[in-house]
Amino acid sequence: MPIYIRSVRKKKFQRLRVEINSIQKSIWLNSEERRTHFMSKAIKISASRDYTMAYMDFLDLEKERESYNGPVLPLTFHLSGDGYFNSPFNINSKDCLVRSLSLLDRNENFIEVYIENLNSYLESLSFFEFLNLSEVKFWDVIKFLHANNQGTLK
Repeated sequence: MPIYIRSVRKKKFQRLRVEINSIQKSIWLNSEERRTHFMSKAIKISASRDYTMAYMDFLDLEKERESYNGPVLPLTFHLSGDGYFNSPFNINSKDCLVRSLSLLDRNENFIEVYIENLNSYLESLSFFEFLNLSEVKFWDVIKFLHANNQGTLK
């Protein structure tokens, strides 16, 4: 990526960060918190190395990390591909939401194995194949999801 484009993106990101920091006090603070200067909620913003993606985290600082029991089921995951038309779907195992599923894990490494197996089914999907074969593979994914979501994570 050209240095000029990266610097323009970096400046825009820095302006966004300043704007978020300036407005979050007026968004989150109630009258008691304004007097004590304590904010129980915060917005944290970060960006990828090349500033093509920005991440916003909404944090509640009153809650303790140990009291978090994991995400509430059912969940919706973002399926991302590897950039090729041939392999369009994949679950990123490094995604924070996917990693938080380990808090629900009853058996050791169940979530990791489940995501790997699901990814192997998703990677078999291809848009280069005939429609009938693609439909069969799609239904294999649906059958896998249906068979493995029968109350395993309670």
